[in-house]
Amino acid sequence: MKAERAIAAQGLAYSALALALGFSAASLPALPPTTEIVLVAALVLVLGVPHGAFDTLYARRLLGLSGWRGWSLFGLVYWAAAALVVAAWALAPTLFLAGFLLASLAHFSGDPEGRAAPFTRIAMGGAPIVLPTLLHEAEVARLFGLLVGAEPARVVADALAAGAWPFVLLVALGVVWETHRDRGRTALELGATATVAILAPPLLAFAAYFCLMHSARHILRTARAARTTSAAALAAIAAAPMLGTLALAGAAWLFLADVALDARVMQVLFVGLAALTAPHMALVEQARLRGWALSEEPAGEGRPEPAE
Repeated sequence: MKAERAIAAQGLAYSALALALGFSAASLPALPPTTEIVLVAALVLVLGVPHGAFDTLYARRLLGLSGWRGWSLFGLVYWAAAALVVAAWALAPTLFLAGFLLASLAHFSGDPEGRAAPFTRIAMGGAPIVLPTLLHEAEVARLFGLLVGAEPARVVADALAAGAWPFVLLVALGVVWETHRDRGRTALELGATATVAILAPPLLAFAAYFCLMHSARHILRTARAARTTSAAALAAIAAAPMLGTLALAGAAWLFLADVALDARVMQVLFVGLAALTAPHMALVEQARLRGWALSEEPAGEGRPEPAE
């Protein structure tokens, strides 16, 4: 299957599943909070986290890394950036949470394929973050509280809730505009993302978006950029970084041994995601600006991102 067809199929499959989850959310059995957190963490670990393990490919293609000195320096800078994010979590939790959410909005805005309008990208990036507060603000604040404490969580959740209705209007504008511009798949993906974010429990909505849209699309784009459809080749690229990430997650789990289980899972998962987002974005956003072209050719000669 050609890369563009694979990405189109992924977008349609995600949209169908997101809409189904959103519209069936009211009839789903309510899970105990800790069970839901552990389930979502497992899904994100298996289906979401591995997309970041391709950063070594992006580093090699974008930065021209080779040899142990270059890779050692890259590893030092990469993990130093991650460590700074963890330090921000420990020292300035409100700033950490606000910064993580803003960075996620910017990063998720790159998920639409083709020439989506800037406001459509903002709507897509913000929908999984802002819209859950429309019907589930108290639950969002509770989950944030497991990460940073009750007071910072309330401040950030209140700020997101204040922007929820404006984001609904922005989503509606994006859906209408992309439909008008014959980018129906982008309109469908945006509408499905908004639907699941508003109607489904916040953690499940996040897992659906992060795993089935953001991570899946990144993996398919990486396969396109690397010019391979081999799952074995992609797994070989991701194996060592993924093992390193799991080892660090295990160390964090042991370090937080005295923390309650639900908070412990949330902190290992989301503080870990935040820590990896900073260096990951530094690489991936360069690739996005190049049109996701990572062939072994001089900078600036990558093919443009295809129109939808």
